[in-house]
Amino acid sequence: MKKQTEIMVENILGQGIDIHLLGLRELAKDLGEPLPDIFQDEAYRTSNHFALSTSQVFQSASFLYAYTPSHYKN
Repeated sequence: MKKQTEIMVENILGQGIDIHLLGLRELAKDLGEPLPDIFQDEAYRTSNHFALSTSQVFQSASFLYAYTPSHYKN
């Protein structure tokens, strides 16, 4: 539980392990450049496909917890 909390805090502070890849992807999009090959790699796509999102949205009066599928299969 302690390690999960440490990782959660790092992510909240923008220091998660994938934040640099997010920056690279968004910069390429903003500049109209092709996405680097890593974003087409099956391993990258698999690692970013979450079956369940457990995001929490903070509000001034309360918390809104959302536990929903993040991808739908038709």
